[in-house]
Amino acid sequence: MVAGNPNYDALLSTTLANYRKEFADNFSRSFFLMYWLNEKGRKKPEDGGESIVVQLMYGKNSTVRSYDGYEVLDTTPQEGLTAVKYPWKQVAGSISISRREERQNSGEQRIISLLDSKVKQAQISMRDEVNRMFYADGTGNGSRDLFGLQLLVENGAAWGTLAGIDRSQANNAWWRNQWIGTVGAFTTNGINKMRTLYNSCSRGNTHPDFGVTDQTTFEAYEAALQPLERFTDTKTGDAGFQNLKFKGMVLGYDEQASPAAALYMLTSENIQYVVDKETDMINTPFVRPENQDAKTAQILIMANLCTNRSAGNGVMDGITFP
Repeated sequence: MVAGNPNYDALLSTTLANYRKEFADNFSRSFFLMYWLNEKGRKKPEDGGESIVVQLMYGKNSTVRSYDGYEVLDTTPQEGLTAVKYPWKQVAGSISISRREERQNSGEQRIISLLDSKVKQAQISMRDEVNRMFYADGTGNGSRDLFGLQLLVENGAAWGTLAGIDRSQANNAWWRNQWIGTVGAFTTNGINKMRTLYNSCSRGNTHPDFGVTDQTTFEAYEAALQPLERFTDTKTGDAGFQNLKFKGMVLGYDEQASPAAALYMLTSENIQYVVDKETDMINTPFVRPENQDAKTAQILIMANLCTNRSAGNGVMDGITFP
């Protein structure tokens, strides 16, 4: 005889599956960076594969030139294109219900209410953990963490390796992000350094459209503005995020933004959150381990944060607040 109530197992699995859209929506709208990636269409589903392959252009086509009549055209084979591979990273959260909890909450409505509480707990924990990873350098938990801004948009005091390309080598300088270090007092240097970083990240009519920092730096920027300069992005504000505008860029803060006293500028064309389309907040059925009087399901993500042009993103750090 099988222990437990198989009808409850099916009910729980079906109910958990019904939470998926709500879970994904709340996940993508809970934190500033997650919200921006989703709203800008920078969440990119891919169909698995050994790794995430991103095409890069690091040089121009030298055959492009003016010509006259029957002049021989340049057909020199071109380089300047390459591809990098980002590893897939995995995140999981478990939801477990013991037989004791099941019996204490017998009845369909009570067990669904219990599941609702556990789903919300998992949702909050999972979104917090992924958001933390977005601001880290990918080395957490034995380098199992998703890549974060401290890796993709790094402090250039010691350039590291991203997606297999060593940015410390001079011939790979094209793969470096913009960086301004040791900003100093924000009241004296902050706005000027922000202007320089913004312009350095820009190319033609493409400019950074997202900035994020910690609360202290955000408040320093707010304090530096005159009342008539305090423009906000209405859509971002309607989503519940405090924000200000800098040039055409929306700037906000995140309580998990790291490191402190740093300000990131990102260009939406140059950064993406790639997810495996078959492992995007999916849930497994509830199953019973052989050695526990309980049933467990997992919520799974397989994804990574990637950039296709580092020079379009930048960071300024070493900000002080006298």
